[in-house]
Amino acid sequence: NRAFHRLIAQATGNHRLIGLLESIADEMQRLVQLGLFGVEDSEGDRSEQAAADSHHEALISAFEAHDRTAAEQAARLHIEHLRDLVMRGLLEGRLPTGVG
Repeated sequence: NRAFHRLIAQATGNHRLIGLLESIADEMQRLVQLGLFGVEDSEGDRSEQAAADSHHEALISAFEAHDRTAAEQAARLHIEHLRDLVMRGLLEGRLPTGVG
């Protein structure tokens, strides 16, 4: 997942974007470690990974078609999906004991 996002950022040649996405990837890893999402032993999280994979596939298809609008829509959907996962985790109180 991190490598996928890194490749996209590097393809832009925009060093600020590369740094920003690396920073976001670091934060996402912290959220995984906190248990807000990404736990592989539950059926729900496997379906969430499948959704993220489908977002990645949509991005790849849009890039291959040189379709900026489709790429933007796929990226937006992916970001909103992850935001919703994190918010749901927070609202459901999925932080480990002693955190927060």
